Amino acid sequence: ISEWKKRLVMENELEIARKIQESFLPKKLPSLKGLDIAACMLTARHVGGDLYDFIEFSPDRVGVMIGDVSGKGVPASLFMAMTVGAFKSFATTDAVPHDVLSNLNVKLTKESSSNLFVTAFYAIFDIGNMSMVYSNGGHLPVICAREGSEAKFLDVDVGAPLGLMEGPYVDGKIDLKSGDVFVFYTDGITEAMHSVKEMYGKERLVSVIESKRNFESKAILTAIEKDVRNFEPKSKQHDDMTMIVVKVA
Repeated sequence: ISEWKKRLVMENELEIARKIQESFLPKKLPSLKGLDIAACMLTARHVGGDLYDFIEFSPDRVGVMIGDVSGKGVPASLFMAMTVGAFKSFATTDAVPHDVLSNLNVKLTKESSSNLFVTAFYAIFDIGNMSMVYSNGGHLPVICAREGSEAKFLDVDVGAPLGLMEGPYVDGKIDLKSGDVFVFYTDGITEAMHSVKEMYGKERLVSVIESKRNFESKAILTAIEKDVRNFEPKSKQHDDMTMIVVKVA
């Protein structure tokens, strides 16, 4: 009975931690004319280390960030909360992506004593100028699927994970076209494991995106989630899975 009571207390505390963590995530999706956005997060445990955020600067300009903390469980969720809070303070209207990641990295490197770090990809969509500027801090490159050409991975030459050591970050830029699909994701997607120890992989992810890129963002996201679930059932999920799909109208 004593062990059962301890277990109930622990489960209750984890549920509270889950709700606190959810409070750091966006309450609603951005509503911008010209952009169709969908997002989801599937944690492997009560709490996790994945994170994402949206910063609406104006009716035609929005920042999109996705990240993944090293480790799992409560320590990762606390680091995730600290990272999201700091990101919001640095992601101002005039701040370009590489400056945001650089400032965030300095803060995490100086103030964190947990030996944890976080990978992050931050992009600003500007519908007025039909462009996207982005920077990457050791995260998986965003997939861009454009009609008439093969999907490509958006990355930059410089940018280490945040919280390890101070270093440079740079920006990349791509012009937007109607119908473009951008998929942000964490490694819980590509590293989902089949029962025969086979990984889901980037190739399978790209294949689903290309086959559904004429659909709305929510339908694309749902198709990816369904395909990953068929590959790695929820009962076997070993890592947090987070995705953001942005489609240009």
